[in-house]
Amino acid sequence: MSVNATKTNCQTHCFDIEVKWGEMDHLGHVNNTVYLLYIEEARVSWLNQQSTENFMTADYGPVLVNLNINYRRALTWPGKISVISQASWKGGKSLTMEHKIVASDDHNTIYADATGIMVWVENESGKTIELPGQILEALGLGK
Repeated sequence: MSVNATKTNCQTHCFDIEVKWGEMDHLGHVNNTVYLLYIEEARVSWLNQQSTENFMTADYGPVLVNLNINYRRALTWPGKISVISQASWKGGKSLTMEHKIVASDDHNTIYADATGIMVWVENESGKTIELPGQILEALGLGK
């Protein structure tokens, strides 16, 4: 997949992807599992564009614990899409990411939307921890 990422601010991220012919299934549209890969690529790109030392350290890092996706319309090749991701925090140990897979040239054409929940896990114990303050600060979310 050919990609291009644009950082609009710490909470919102736009990640462009060119649909590949090989991502289609026998029905002639992009296989539903590929949508998950698009969202994963956008999420990782979003994390990488943040201040990495705030998000992943030798002591802790983010883990996706839930992903819910709604398929809105078939996506076919050739095509160019954007995954628009928005981070939010409502308190507690999790960070919510809202994603929309849209046509690159028309963000009103929505192929799918999804909600993912990430938690931060202490590497040694494998247990979830409170979101570190520097993460909330980097996102402009504050406590």
